Amino acid sequence: FILAAAFSPCGRYVASYGDPGFVRLWDATTGETIANLPHSDKSVRDLEFSADSTRLASASEDEWARVFAVPEGQLTHLAKHSNGVESVEFDAEGLRLLTASRDRTARIWQLTAPASPPLDTPGDEARPGSVAYAEELCSFLGQKLRVNAAHFDPSGQYVVTACLDGVARVFDAADRVFVRVVPEAPIYSATGEVTELFSADELARDHTARPATPPHARRGTSESIAHAQSGRVHAARS
Repeated sequence: FILAAAFSPCGRYVASYGDPGFVRLWDATTGETIANLPHSDKSVRDLEFSADSTRLASASEDEWARVFAVPEGQLTHLAKHSNGVESVEFDAEGLRLLTASRDRTARIWQLTAPASPPLDTPGDEARPGSVAYAEELCSFLGQKLRVNAAHFDPSGQYVVTACLDGVARVFDAADRVFVRVVPEAPIYSATGEVTELFSADELARDHTARPATPPHARRGTSESIAHAQSGRVHAARS
């Protein structure tokens, strides 16, 4: 069975996780295995390629986010939370990694040049070459429960988090401050799911500091978030 999978933007690669201890990198055309990327025996929650398809990130229940070189399969960077990691995402340049975790935080990491000599890595996954601990640039706090997902908007200016407490929160990625809570008014889809829409213009008008926990959060969980490619409209699904 497959628990996580991702298609590279270039269309050449597919990454999947199903067998404990390995993330597999496949040739999308031939179906042949390119590399088996050593992992811990804890479940992988998310896989994400960088925009240029040269990096692959994984989010794991063992509290680590990992970055691998593609197609070589070399482990290059590690980022550590204090609880399981739920999602990973690169910025447009592939130089920063955004993670969401069960430790109630979302964090941005700088993917610096690998250190030398190699640093100790978790589990039994040490491989030839150099591995670097990613530098934590900031941590977005205020979530009361597990953060299920976190995403950059296309401009890279904002980060949106989807939390188990039923609230999506918007943060300024540059100023590293809380901007607003979403939703403030729910919109229902044809299937009855709640979808909150808000525009980048609204964020600009509402860029004021306020508590990251609303006084009357909606029941349920925020499970996922998405952005239009233009960056003008954003949505949260509950």
